[in-house]
Amino acid sequence: MQTNKYRKILSAQNIVKRFPVKAGGFSSSAMYVHALNSVSFDIYENSTLGLVGESGSGKTTTARTILRVHEPDSGRLFFNLPDEGVSDEHDFFKYDRTRLKKERTGMQYIFQDPYLALNPKMEIGDIITEPASSAKKMTRAEREELAKHLLDIVGITSASISKFPHEFSGGQRQRISIARSISVNPKLIICDEPVSSLDVSIQSQILNLLIELQKESGISYLFIAHNLAVVFYMSDFVAVMYAGRIVEYSSSRELYDNPLHPYTQLLRSVVPEIGKGKKIYDKKAQGEVPSLVNLPPGCPFYNRCVKRIEGTCDKILPPLVKVSDNGGPSGHLCACHAVQRISL
Repeated sequence: MQTNKYRKILSAQNIVKRFPVKAGGFSSSAMYVHALNSVSFDIYENSTLGLVGESGSGKTTTARTILRVHEPDSGRLFFNLPDEGVSDEHDFFKYDRTRLKKERTGMQYIFQDPYLALNPKMEIGDIITEPASSAKKMTRAEREELAKHLLDIVGITSASISKFPHEFSGGQRQRISIARSISVNPKLIICDEPVSSLDVSIQSQILNLLIELQKESGISYLFIAHNLAVVFYMSDFVAVMYAGRIVEYSSSRELYDNPLHPYTQLLRSVVPEIGKGKKIYDKKAQGEVPSLVNLPPGCPFYNRCVKRIEGTCDKILPPLVKVSDNGGPSGHLCACHAVQRISL
């Protein structure tokens, strides 16, 4: 997929989120899990941003903070931006409850596990129309008509309107979740690992359904996954997260062909390909992911990196900066001292 018009639908700026944890022993000092550390990215209209990284990298925390399920410690978020520009009054993180409830309708969420995402005591007709009925008053007949329409869109017979979630397979339940998410015509849908719990044979059907919906309605996606191959298939742009930071950002094609950050290269090296491809990460990564309670002063990937520069990478946190004009309107961004030296 490619987008020809780069109009921002969402802009996240320097989001920080910490979670308090109890200190061990008799210590009374406050300790925090530094889940998000100055996270910034843009999502464009009618396009998909893939957010990829290992478990614990901060992907789901990013999604939940955007929705304000988790309140950020700092940062700004602009959603459904007006063409004339933005100001603090448009900061999503500063909305009061009334405005938040109204504006957040434009963001919807597809959960990872379709078995837990649906209320087992509700008929699916009520489940998928619940967001719409919360946004405006609807008669029973209107809800039934909408439910049948939504089920038809996602490929489930309208005769199933009175059934309960346990009567459907995992793939069908995820289709029901998708139907619920599009019931209010959102501008953005956050897809949090939407196919990872499904059989491989079903995954492509769900991904293709999401792509078709985007083509027809112009929805934007934040697509979260740990599988880089799935992210490349779905996304126009990709942001790579590690230890609560975005370490690389570019167009999907540019990142596939030319991954720059050593961590991205490590992820890219395990993507299966037909035929013999060149190795882009020859050595096995050593070490472990750093503690998010006691973050190192330098690059968080330092102890696993084969390109590390002693005296620099272990002491100075590399900023996320543009190293190439390739990769879309923002260029190719990378947070790596070694890459930045080469690009100079």
